[in-house]
Amino acid sequence: MIGRSALPMARELPTHFARPPLFEAWMVAELAKQSLSRGEDPRLFFWRDNVGTEVDVIAERGGKLEPIEIKSGQTVAPDAFCSLGLFGKYAGDRSHAPQLVYGGEESYVRGGVRVTAWRDLRRGAPRRRLPSARPRRRTGSAAR
Repeated sequence: MIGRSALPMARELPTHFARPPLFEAWMVAELAKQSLSRGEDPRLFFWRDNVGTEVDVIAERGGKLEPIEIKSGQTVAPDAFCSLGLFGKYAGDRSHAPQLVYGGEESYVRGGVRVTAWRDLRRGAPRRRLPSARPRRRTGSAAR
C-alpha cells in the first residue's frame, strides 16, 4: 500500500514538490505510447551537455532528432526555450522542429518552437481552437 505522503492528493498537486517530475514522466510515457500505437519503436532519449544544459526528450524520427522540453507550469517562461535552441545548434541538420510540452491549455508556435498543451500531446496532434469558438448546444431529440 502506498502511504499518503508518497502520492499527493489531487488538490495538493498544483503546488506539490513532485509535480514537475511526475508531469515529465507522464508526458514521456505518452510519447512512448504514441510511438507504440503506430507500431514504431519509441526511440526516446535525453540530452545534457558538459555544463548541465539539458533537453528532456530527444525523439528520433526518420533520421531526425526532435528536441522536446517538458514544463509542468500552466504558462511558459522565455527561458524555457534556451536549451532547445542550444541543442539545435549542436545537432545542426539532424535537428527537427523543436517542441515544448507544458501544463497549459493552448497550443501555438512561438519563435519557431511548437508549444503544445498537454491535452493536445495526449491526443497526438495539436487542436485548432479559435478564441471565440464555443461548444454548440444540442437541441431537440439529439440532446437526450
